[in-house]
Amino acid sequence: MSEKLFQYRGVQARHRNAPLAQEREAYLSHRAEQGSAKGTLLNIARELLVVCRYVHLFPLHEIDAAAIQVAAQRWARQQQRHRRARVQRWSQGRFILRATQWLQFLSLLRQPNENVALFSDLIDDFAAFCSLIGHFIQGTQGESRRGGRKIGGLGRGTGTVGALPGIKG
Repeated sequence: MSEKLFQYRGVQARHRNAPLAQEREAYLSHRAEQGSAKGTLLNIARELLVVCRYVHLFPLHEIDAAAIQVAAQRWARQQQRHRRARVQRWSQGRFILRATQWLQFLSLLRQPNENVALFSDLIDDFAAFCSLIGHFIQGTQGESRRGGRKIGGLGRGTGTVGALPGIKG
């Protein structure tokens, strides 16, 4: 694939002799079969060389998102230091995108062991609270029809909550 993409023999040799050449070639062929344009394939080929340099993949092993993030930060800092980029965000994001896509293709991107939701303990507490409130509302609606419980000492049953002063409903 490198021979088809690059005109100069030196560039072809650089891509052919770099680490993980067969894996990069396989990914480029896959993208070409998907219909990627030649310009896109050229960019991917260049970016995969950078990924190979900054993410220590040899010998082949699984990589997690944290390792990709660290490598992307190093790459972005280097780009900014050499004045190839004004800000790190674009370079970093591009590196993460390309590395993630390639490693997923190779089945080398390690997925987190557990899908833990952020604040799951608080969400569970809130769900229990909502359930408790639901039981309270169901219990008091029956009583309010009979003129039982009152809300806040206003002398109104729970069935007329929307008619409280200052609340338009």
